[in-house]
Amino acid sequence: MSILEAIPDVPVHSNGAADPGRSAQNVASEAEELSFEVSYSEKLTQAPKRNRFKKLDFKKEDYVLPKFVVQKTRFGLTKAEDLSAEDMKKIRHLSLIELTAFFDAFRIQLKRNKTEKVKGRVLLENDRRKDSGVKVPLVLQKQYREELDAKFNADKFKWEKMCHREAAVMLKAFFRELPTSLFPVEYIPAFITLMERGPHIRVQFQALHLMVMALPDANRDTAQALMTFFNKVIANESKNRMSIWNISTIMAPNLFFSRSKHSDCEELLLANTAAHIIRLMLKYQEMLWTVPSFLIAQVRRMNEATMLLKKPLPSVKKLLRRKTIERGMLSGCISVIQHVVLVSVLLSGGPHIRVQFQALHLMVMALPDANRDTAQALMTFFNKVIANESKNRMSIWNISTIMAPNLFFSRSKHSDCEELLLANTAAHIIRLMLKYQEMLWTVPSFLIAQVRRMNEATMLLKKPLPSVKKLLRRKTIERGSDVPEGVIRVHAPLLSKVSMAIQLNGQTKVRDILAKFQCENSHGSSECMKIQNQRLYEIGGNIGQHCLDPDAYILDVYHVNPQAEWVIKPQQNV
Repeated sequence: MSILEAIPDVPVHSNGAADPGRSAQNVASEAEELSFEVSYSEKLTQAPKRNRFKKLDFKKEDYVLPKFVVQKTRFGLTKAEDLSAEDMKKIRHLSLIELTAFFDAFRIQLKRNKTEKVKGRVLLENDRRKDSGVKVPLVLQKQYREELDAKFNADKFKWEKMCHREAAVMLKAFFRELPTSLFPVEYIPAFITLMERGPHIRVQFQALHLMVMALPDANRDTAQALMTFFNKVIANESKNRMSIWNISTIMAPNLFFSRSKHSDCEELLLANTAAHIIRLMLKYQEMLWTVPSFLIAQVRRMNEATMLLKKPLPSVKKLLRRKTIERGMLSGCISVIQHVVLVSVLLSGGPHIRVQFQALHLMVMALPDANRDTAQALMTFFNKVIANESKNRMSIWNISTIMAPNLFFSRSKHSDCEELLLANTAAHIIRLMLKYQEMLWTVPSFLIAQVRRMNEATMLLKKPLPSVKKLLRRKTIERGSDVPEGVIRVHAPLLSKVSMAIQLNGQTKVRDILAKFQCENSHGSSECMKIQNQRLYEIGGNIGQHCLDPDAYILDVYHVNPQAEWVIKPQQNV
């Protein structure tokens, strides 16, 4: 039996305490409703004003965490384990972007270090050779020390000999001896500043929510298992005297630690903040491991774009073999957004000339035809002047310094310092243009490839093939021929009733479909047990795999992803 499973499930009160009398004192009378529909950074309409430094004082007797309730939409709620590994990878990247924007709204700089290879990932790779479904390292379910080193793999260790104190010591030692902490300690300074400027717990919850979503899979799943275990310990507070405050204070230094040196005051502040974060995780565990719907919507859009790029139609390719691409279409297809973003990269002083060249290359390609051709003629002329430097004393430096203010100018007013910086940067851009003229006016092949795909799509829309029209007259779309609009085909390969067409309406929930299959497969006790452990999955289309909430309205999900397949199968355990 695993150590993390050794304590029975006992209902935990919303403040983490097991004593009903004490719980009632700490729970707010009214719950505050949270919404996951809108991006957290978008909700911050204006950056909060800077407050004077406020000393963070955590008082145990005054410690109260408000009660939050998640606003459940018609799509239901999605846990991290409900999505495929590929989609969760996108969620992590999107969470980091959102987290940066969130802190930026408070004018807080978020330090993001390069992730080191954590021991937990190596452990997972070894454990998955035994069991491919393992998400949390087995050593966290069976803590080890000297004796375990020899007996763990052979399953010969006698767990009944270990007392709870030894298990607690080994649990803390395991996390303390990892190369890096389970939670990213570099986020704590930003979180401290956030607590000074945004004192409301809701703001802290939103930042922590994005931090949890940005964790690597092994860290996130391990943290979830730990919080579940700690809440079971807290539920038995009357027997073990381990309250939410005690657990957080004891475990915080082992889950958040830094190898760098700090002063005593900094160490104390870091420890108190880490303990506060642990208390937030324990209090709001269920919500923190729920994926925000605004991130899922972004993943769907990313998958739709990928599908469009990966599947060019063969019939269009045949048409393109007969004709070449018109040169005039290139200039209009370059994204203006690329231009704006790369200008900022260039002005910020890229570390390598190659990076600056790449930014300038896209800027030149984004110019209107007249501007680009005029600039090319100018650079050709200036290079001829520079070639006669021995006669006219006009070097590349002189040309760029003289001409930059005339080729790059702004009607708006700037300070003297800003004017000098703009002039120097403009002169530097001119020097790059003169030096790399031939390459800058060469169209990159990856842009030509994008133009080809855009033209393929345009031609398909304008000139549908006659053979396709004939096929469409004879039969409806392949999907619609088998399943009419508003009807889905649900597959249950592990049940006796393996497939069923279900007519949807605006009130049909996932649990209704599961109940229908349960009714059709209720011939024996074994079949009843099977269906009770099954969940409905949305697979393919614009999502990898999505285990649906039983309260989700299936017609709304169908409209968002009409190309999906619907499969009933067992839910994967964390």
